[in-house]
Order: sequence, then C-alpha cells, then structure tokens
Amino acid sequence: MGLDCIVKYKNPESNQYTDKLPIQVAKLFTGLNLIGMNSSNPAYIKFRGKAYDDVVQKISGVSLYKDLEPEQLNQIYQEFSKFNESAQDRFQYDELNKVYGYLIEDWIEAFTDMYIPRPSEIVALEKFFKICAENNLMLYASY
Repeated sequence: MGLDCIVKYKNPESNQYTDKLPIQVAKLFTGLNLIGMNSSNPAYIKFRGKAYDDVVQKISGVSLYKDLEPEQLNQIYQEFSKFNESAQDRFQYDELNKVYGYLIEDWIEAFTDMYIPRPSEIVALEKFFKICAENNLMLYASY
C-alpha cells in the first residue's frame, strides 16, 4: 500500500488544518532531499512516507501510516536528534562504498524489499520533523 505524508498547517483564523502552507513556512523545507518531496508547488509539502516508515518506526517507535499531531512530530524529532547524534560514526557509507566499489545500500536492498535510506536522508528527516515541530504543523497520512 502506498503512502504520501502531507504537511498541514493550522490556519489561525479558521482553526482548521489546511495543506496550503504559508510561503514563509513552506520555504523552510527547501533543500530537503526526500523521496517524493515536491517542488512544483511551494505551498504544498509532501514526501513518500512508504519509503521512510520503517526507519521512522525503528528510530522513534511511531508509524507514518497515521495522522500525526504536532506533539507526536516533536517526539519523532527528539528521537531522530538523539539517534543522529549517536550515529555519526556509523554514517560513513561513502568510505565503505569506495572500498567495495558499489553502493552498500544496493547490496542491502538485494536481500530485503525495504528501502534503505542513505544517512543524508535520515538527517533530512530529522530536519523535516524539526521544522514541523517548531511550526506546529501536522502530518496527514494519505493512502
């Protein structure tokens, strides 16, 4: 089953969530390189949640296959922050790739149907969840 995670903003006037973010908030996501991250409409932010659900669950214990409120996104951000801080020495895939002459991720994916995110994507996820937490955004699970 597919999954897109769509960022929603709580409109202070209507007190309702909308997927049309203010431009100044949407711009904060610029440069994050996640699968399915859209760039054609800067006020509509989404990414391919199916690709990252496994790693998000392993790091934070939270599934992307449900709508996530700002408090939950803050919890995920805190867990990613701790993980990334403790995992810096494990993020040396580039060195392994030079030694072995192929992408380690390709080798791992040959044995599993799960997508294995690169370290830069895990760091991008941390930044993504931080932006959501700091701007009181929610994540809508669309599948």
